[in-house]
Amino acid sequence: MANKRVISFSPSPGRRRIHRHLALLGLCLVLYASNTFVIPGLHWHRAKTRNNMCAEMEDGAENTHVAVELRKKFEEFKEGDDVAAVITQKTRLGIFCDINAEKDVLLNGPASFKRLLNINEKVNAKIQKIDLEQRRVSVEIPDWEQLVQSRKNSTKFEEFEVGDDIEAVVVLKSQAGTFCDINAEKDVLVNGPIRLKKLLKIGEKVKAKIQKIDLEKRRAFIDIPDLDQLVQGRSLPPKATPAQTESKLDSVEIKPGSSGVTISGLDLANVDVDYEKGTIRITLK
Repeated sequence: MANKRVISFSPSPGRRRIHRHLALLGLCLVLYASNTFVIPGLHWHRAKTRNNMCAEMEDGAENTHVAVELRKKFEEFKEGDDVAAVITQKTRLGIFCDINAEKDVLLNGPASFKRLLNINEKVNAKIQKIDLEQRRVSVEIPDWEQLVQSRKNSTKFEEFEVGDDIEAVVVLKSQAGTFCDINAEKDVLVNGPIRLKKLLKIGEKVKAKIQKIDLEKRRAFIDIPDLDQLVQGRSLPPKATPAQTESKLDSVEIKPGSSGVTISGLDLANVDVDYEKGTIRITLK
């Protein structure tokens, strides 16, 4: 490599401190990018997020009793196709079904009917719309009336009393709480310790009691008396702890020069600090 002309000069103490800080900043950025150094708090957050995602995936696999070896691409479906669907999620965005496609699809239809469906329920549906650009599909159930005919007579909140023993089905776990279907005009919220409610499973049937009824806001709350015993033996994914920093700096070399500092020996890149221009150059290997 051709020799470069170097002009020597003596930077002031203030500039030296700034340059040292810049060099250390560049080093930290490269170490972070190469997984050599991990900010503990950020690592804990990432690990916790990964654990939560794994837990949700496990719940989804456990609650969807449809074994599929190969899922179809949306291109393999046509609008109007008859498909077998399984209700997998009931969220504020809508109700989603598994039709053995690349991802769950949205169920369209009257809201008053859709809320009567149960998690893991199998239904016969038709492909209503396919959007290949946004990779999403919507389906509909042709025989809504016949499907939910026996479920229309849901009980009004006025017909319940505080302390009533009821049978509930866990239908939704969200940031707002855990919700159950008690065959009322809408799903009710479960009260209790958060750490125990997190151990409940979607689709699980539990025995509960009416704890509170708010007729003005049209909502009700239930309590599961034997919640401790019900979730005994279950466990959440292990809580992530801040990882210990593993030092991989033995091979790192910092070579000060008259016009800059070269940091080498990193797995990912070299870092050059230019005193004269006050810049950091990171060169990928």
